[in-house]
Amino acid sequence: MPREDIRMSPAEVDAFLTTQDTAMVVGAKSSHAPIGAVGRLDYGDGKVAFSVHDDDPVVEVLADDDRACCVAEQFPSYFEIKGVMLHGRARRRPPAVAGEATYDLDVEKVTSFDFGKLAGAPAADHGEVSRRSP
Repeated sequence: MPREDIRMSPAEVDAFLTTQDTAMVVGAKSSHAPIGAVGRLDYGDGKVAFSVHDDDPVVEVLADDDRACCVAEQFPSYFEIKGVMLHGRARRRPPAVAGEATYDLDVEKVTSFDFGKLAGAPAADHGEVSRRSP
């Protein structure tokens, strides 16, 4: 049985990310399991940046290997579950805010899903996205 296509279009990804301000940031070293941190997401004009506490272990991981994944998602109800995973290379900015490490993410791959596109989902305006912070 073929799977349903629940991916978001580029315009839907853009609309969703515009509403999000929190992301799970994940980095990995080849000799360790992935390490993640909850961070602040800054998205606009197709550009992605994120900030985490500068003493978070993910900062050390990204210093050794700049590959990063940012995950933004919402889940107020089953058919409102949406998520976007942004994979790319993180470039640390010069410190601007004390205690914070901020990175620009050069996105190489986007993965997305919207459970509202599943068969049986109630009719909804897929352009409307709610904001949810963990």
